[in-house]
Amino acid sequence: MPWGDEAWARAREEGKLVIVSVGYSACHWCHVMERETFEDVEAAEFMNAHFVCIKVDREERPDVDHVYMDAVQLMTKRGGWPLNCVAMPDGRPVWGGTYFPRLKWLSSLEAVLEVWREEPAKVEAYAAQLASAVAALDETEGGALPHDEIVRESRTEGETERAALRQRVDTRVMEGLESWSRGWDPVFGGRSGAPKFPLPCQIDFLLRTGESTALGERWMDQARAHALRTLQAIERGGIHDHVGGGFARYSVDERWHVPHFEKMLYDNGQLLGTLAEAWAVEPHPSIEKAVEGIVGFLDRELSDDSGGFRSALDADSDGAEGTYYVWTEADLIAALGSGDQAEEVMRVFDFGGRSHWEEGKNVLMRQAASEELWEDAGLRGRLEDALQRMSAWRDSAASGRSKPGVDDKVLTAWTALAVSGLARAGKILGREDWVARAERGAVFLRNVARVPGEPELLRRSWHAKGGPQTEGFAEDYALAVEAMLEVHQATGEPVWRDEARALMATALDRFYDESAGTFWFSAREAEALFARKQSNDDSVLPSANATFAASLWRLGWACDIPSWRSLARDLVARHLLGSQHLERSAKWAQVWLDLRGPFAAVVVAAPSQELGRKALQEWNLGATKRGTWIDVITPDATHIPAWMESKRPSAEAPVRWYVCEESACGLPCASAREAWKQFHPEEKP
Repeated sequence: MPWGDEAWARAREEGKLVIVSVGYSACHWCHVMERETFEDVEAAEFMNAHFVCIKVDREERPDVDHVYMDAVQLMTKRGGWPLNCVAMPDGRPVWGGTYFPRLKWLSSLEAVLEVWREEPAKVEAYAAQLASAVAALDETEGGALPHDEIVRESRTEGETERAALRQRVDTRVMEGLESWSRGWDPVFGGRSGAPKFPLPCQIDFLLRTGESTALGERWMDQARAHALRTLQAIERGGIHDHVGGGFARYSVDERWHVPHFEKMLYDNGQLLGTLAEAWAVEPHPSIEKAVEGIVGFLDRELSDDSGGFRSALDADSDGAEGTYYVWTEADLIAALGSGDQAEEVMRVFDFGGRSHWEEGKNVLMRQAASEELWEDAGLRGRLEDALQRMSAWRDSAASGRSKPGVDDKVLTAWTALAVSGLARAGKILGREDWVARAERGAVFLRNVARVPGEPELLRRSWHAKGGPQTEGFAEDYALAVEAMLEVHQATGEPVWRDEARALMATALDRFYDESAGTFWFSAREAEALFARKQSNDDSVLPSANATFAASLWRLGWACDIPSWRSLARDLVARHLLGSQHLERSAKWAQVWLDLRGPFAAVVVAAPSQELGRKALQEWNLGATKRGTWIDVITPDATHIPAWMESKRPSAEAPVRWYVCEESACGLPCASAREAWKQFHPEEKP
């Protein structure tokens, strides 16, 4: 049965325990357990006779996934998908795990039933204890100081007190970096060992640290080097689909070689922006090519006619994982022939050596010392042609391969990540077509991804054929606000700043709890589960609370809302002072680097929006000065802060540039470079 009142009512009426099985479309082991157990007649008859069985898509109901995942991790010290729990008729879990072979699954269920029948009081007591423990995971979050004390310190008018708090947070971040860096892989980047996940928000923070003097020269050098080392290894590795573009979810080994082959929108959307930022720090054609590959993959496989993006490609095809992506020597010859081109591909990707996986199959992985490829234009051109031919062969009937299935639901949060990535990459690499696709995605977020009949509310998912109309969660609102701000920064169009402001106001009303000092994961009016959760952990997705804090800071200055700036400081300082693992607070730490210094804005005063946007295209300062806000003021501009009002141009005025730091602006200049030098004369423009 689907998750809903009907299933739970049936469990109460029949006095049955409930099996809650959580999975997702691209999950390999979810499909394995489905084939082995859930589609087995004997197993299905047993489960339906003794339990009420509920199937949940974790991507449509991340709130359900979060609470039961926490419960399983408390019980077993591990987690993953498929996620399987046995729960009381009121939803509280009593037993759980991840993947089970058929016989072990059935014997485990029998054991749970036996305890339930013979010692119901014991099961009830355990359910109460476990539910309290899950709730306590979030109730105890929030930092080293109580919420009201952090508010008092961060909002004080005394510069001495504020400087002291700033020093305490800086120290905590540096201590976190010290601990985190001891686990860095000095060869392949990321953390030492396996499995390895790309985790773009960690790399974003390290790149930002590499450009900030806040934490000292040592961390500038080490953070930058580790970020670039990680991205370079990921780009070379088998986790990167060198033939079709885009990246798989994670690598099962330390070299980024053999992935779990599902390709998720959320990874690729984030990596777009992260790789583009790395290119801005240290331009290299391999990074630019990887960005182009992601955009091509998104456009070809995941772009939806609605303007949003579909969710994922499965890991499995033709009955096995990775079949679509691996290459034998015979495959290569079938695609390219037996001439020099096939030989070059085998040499560049070290067929049978570095790229070898198992049984003659290769997962393409370039050698570390592959600068020859980028320095030899002829070789590079021949290789690009070969990869295109391999892609065409892979999708042809001649290959005998089936393409992996597409999960075609459009998720608001993940579409927002792709919109942000396209806007950032398009701005940095000067690709107006990418920015235009980002803007089309923002239109989807504004006009389509809304709860029917309540256009001010975001919905979680959308599908052309209908489906759930559940209101979005905190991550949907946080990432949509951020996406609209990124589109505004890439285009200068004020509508996206104003849309972000309106959506932030809605999020504050529906998710923020002033007494607890946090945004809850579900809205106030949402279905109540057995525990209430927050999103504070930066992992494969940035946390909702950190993302809200970033946007509150930017909007607080761009729209002159001091209370939003104060709230951003409160949220970030409180979290970081309580963080035990900086690697799980990377988005928070990145926001801290932005808000600990003066807020810098580049303002283009132009007689028309068209001329303002053209000026941004000519030299986009925000692409090279991260953390800098960009805005365009025209004669009819609305919703601008008071400190920008005096910069409003007349309809006949020439384009002028201003650089402002926390509402103090320099003199008008004919170029952004000239304006920037007024505040930073020692920097190269």
